[in-house]
Amino acid sequence: MSGTLNNVAVDRYVRVTNNAVRELVDLLGGVEIYVPYAMQYQDVTQNLFIDIKPGWQTLNGAQVEHFARFRSDGNGDIGRVQRQQTLLKAIRQRLLNPSVLPRLPQILGVMQQYIDTNLSLEEIMALGSFMLDVQPETLRMVLLPGRFSQPQEFQASYWLLDLPARDRIMEQYFQLTPPSNTTNNPYDLNTTQRPQTLRIAIQNATGRPRAAEEFADYLATTGFNNAYIINNWTEELPQTQIIAQKGDLQTATKLQQSWGLGAIEASSTGDMDSDFTIRLGLDWLERQPETPLKTSP
Repeated sequence: MSGTLNNVAVDRYVRVTNNAVRELVDLLGGVEIYVPYAMQYQDVTQNLFIDIKPGWQTLNGAQVEHFARFRSDGNGDIGRVQRQQTLLKAIRQRLLNPSVLPRLPQILGVMQQYIDTNLSLEEIMALGSFMLDVQPETLRMVLLPGRFSQPQEFQASYWLLDLPARDRIMEQYFQLTPPSNTTNNPYDLNTTQRPQTLRIAIQNATGRPRAAEEFADYLATTGFNNAYIINNWTEELPQTQIIAQKGDLQTATKLQQSWGLGAIEASSTGDMDSDFTIRLGLDWLERQPETPLKTSP
């Protein structure tokens, strides 16, 4: 792991089992999660039967494990990583519930049997207290950018890192200067190539037909010619999400300022083939057609 992260020293580790997640969620009384589509899967050999309905719902420990383990979405293990990010945010939100906070020491005591770590109890408590004080908008999760290997490259399927993008993440998130042989950030808004190279996935979460097509037309008029539309998000969102799929928060901020709408989602839960996924919300409809969006000077 240290080599993958440009030789950053890993001082502490936490290793959890499926039982840990299941037990934690049950101790919390379940967690509220938005399930974007029906999840149905059966594997008799593993005694695994997944059947989760779409929409907002409170999942118990067993259901959360199924949510995290589901693989039949076309993205395999990477899809599982995306859902695990969603799950971690849901658990954190549940931990902030006033009915849960007084029970945290008891919960930590029970969870110790499911966790392997070199953190001391005092360090665990300190980290837990720190996490509860972190504002949701400052919580950042990122999947190291890359791509699936092709069949002609390897017999098995691998996630191949995008090394320049990895270096950019290490610099933005950990203030670590990348090696001298690293290429520059390919998403610099000051370059004339950027609108043609940036891949933007557009997902309609407004409930209005053709909203995604309207936004794609707007992007084309402002030079973003590499945008494409993906399946609608089934939950209506009040605010557009600019999902920094590859962790590029600096460019996400510039997009937000240029377009004059949206909130930045610092996670990798968007379309896997995109640099950014724009999940259109009702704030886009409010700007149409009377008030056109701002464009960069």
